[in-house]
Amino acid sequence: MANKFSTYMIVSKTSEFFQSCLDALGMPTMISVCRRKEAQIYRYAQDTAHKDETYQNPADLLVNLMERMDQQGRGKHNLELLRVLADSIGCDVVMRDAAVPDKANVPEELLDDLAPLADLHEAIRRKRSLITVKALAGVVKQEVDEDVAAYAQEVKRNEAG
Repeated sequence: MANKFSTYMIVSKTSEFFQSCLDALGMPTMISVCRRKEAQIYRYAQDTAHKDETYQNPADLLVNLMERMDQQGRGKHNLELLRVLADSIGCDVVMRDAAVPDKANVPEELLDDLAPLADLHEAIRRKRSLITVKALAGVVKQEVDEDVAAYAQEVKRNEAG
């Protein structure tokens, strides 16, 4: 598998990530990090996800858990894990969907900002972890985006009427 991937490889499957890691880090490092034998590392790098669960790599297991959490209505916990993972490589997680107001009008949307903002300020005052503070800031940003979306809807209604 050596030198199979360019530095610009786009990973679309978890097995491709493990193939890339194997290529870049080598088998001794993969064995050390994954705490598995060589044969299992090679299986992780094969596209066997969901075909034979004994060969599922750790990333596939996370995907499986996240799908199950989403089915249970707990998808928000997935977002929190992704934030932790993203932070470890200096990235932030941002939702793809545009903000949708969850209150009936602009004043209610504005009031909806207060608790998350207070939580953010309290976390900073209590010197909570940077990951926690960033996650709370993300909630505040989402609320502000909902404020703007609600205001945009109001402006559009006023212009039409």
